[in-house]
Amino acid sequence: MGVAYGRFFPVVGYSAIQMKVIAETGSGKTSYYFQVKTPNQLWIEAIGVSISDYSQEVGAEGIEISVVGISNPPYDLLFQGHVEAYERSFQQGG
Repeated sequence: MGVAYGRFFPVVGYSAIQMKVIAETGSGKTSYYFQVKTPNQLWIEAIGVSISDYSQEVGAEGIEISVVGISNPPYDLLFQGHVEAYERSFQQGG
């Protein structure tokens, strides 16, 4: 696993780079190196973080963040219960 994605809720500083992120969305290139912190202010170690911003077309709900290759803190600590639910999905009916 080690991958998480979902709606991105930007803070005030995002507006300074938003137009460039919008321009790069879907192009396969990025000019930024994003990092992620947990609500408890722990840095998440990951291979990459990207933001896709389609807010001009669909509104604020059109901004998504993807975090790939999460290594620390361990994925199962960040998303408690998700790993177990995933593993159980293969055990049902079999």
